[in-house]
Amino acid sequence: MSNLGTKVTDWSGLPSGTLLQRCVQQQLDHLLWNRFGFHLLSLGPLAEGLNYDSSPTKLHCTLSSQQGRIIGQEERLPLRSDSIDVVVLPLTLDFCADPYALLREVQRVIIGDGHLLIVGLNPWSLWGARRYIGRRNHPLWQSRFLAKQRVTDWLRLLGFEVEEQQHFFYKPPLKTPRWQQRWEFVERVGAKAWPFAGACYSLCAQKREMPMTPIRLRKPRLVSIPVGLPSPSRREQAA
Repeated sequence: MSNLGTKVTDWSGLPSGTLLQRCVQQQLDHLLWNRFGFHLLSLGPLAEGLNYDSSPTKLHCTLSSQQGRIIGQEERLPLRSDSIDVVVLPLTLDFCADPYALLREVQRVIIGDGHLLIVGLNPWSLWGARRYIGRRNHPLWQSRFLAKQRVTDWLRLLGFEVEEQQHFFYKPPLKTPRWQQRWEFVERVGAKAWPFAGACYSLCAQKREMPMTPIRLRKPRLVSIPVGLPSPSRREQAA
């Protein structure tokens, strides 16, 4: 795993970490229940704190540099091509040294018509603004905060079609439960008043074997060539 990713080991180390973990879990439960297959792979240091029982896939495994599970570098997955049905990246791209390289590896290991679920940090949110206010000694404020549109563009370049996308978690980054309760109303109002300002976003994309926009073959155009009247031959003129 990248050096950036090893700075974050679990959800409890994040501001509002327990609440954020709960909201991410709800998003995954909503997206996973109808993503069928045999193998589910989750990547990143925060993946181990989540539950994937809502997925109908048979085998679940996690790739992380933390102790246990499969060990490996995110940018070089020790897996065969076209071997995984569902891949989950919970904030993984934001703490990855080379997020596009990781997406290319994910594209390699996912089967055709397989699914990729991404949870990312939204730069256009209160959390994104917090990076420019006060100290940035926490690894969260040093993370990438990749814009959803940028990730979506990468997915399309790699042959994925985005099926679902949503913003969520509108509370500011707070540490104490007392202040978190006082800001509970923001969660109810935020989804209606400023839906694109959630601290996180979720994406569900499907890998397509064929181009999403089929190229239409142009029919050959018949060009009429003007032909003059036949001139009489010498023999016809002599007659």
